[in-house]
Amino acid sequence: MRVGALAAEVTAADLQQFTVYGEALGLAFQVGDDLLDAEGDEKVVGKKLRKDVTKQTYVKHVRGPHSPRVKLDELVDRGR
Repeated sequence: MRVGALAAEVTAADLQQFTVYGEALGLAFQVGDDLLDAEGDEKVVGKKLRKDVTKQTYVKHVRGPHSPRVKLDELVDRGR
């Protein structure tokens, strides 16, 4: 996100907005992926799930699925 903004020679204020958007988008993707792995249905998703059981994920870090869903909503709102 930042590289594209820098290549476009945006203003410092716009670069800050692109940075916030990019960080929110990246973390939202990761939180969503962690939730999908923890709660998704393999038949619907079309890939093997529950493969992150031994990893430190956002879902494990905040202990439970409710908080990651709230965080995901916050990140999506921040990106708007």
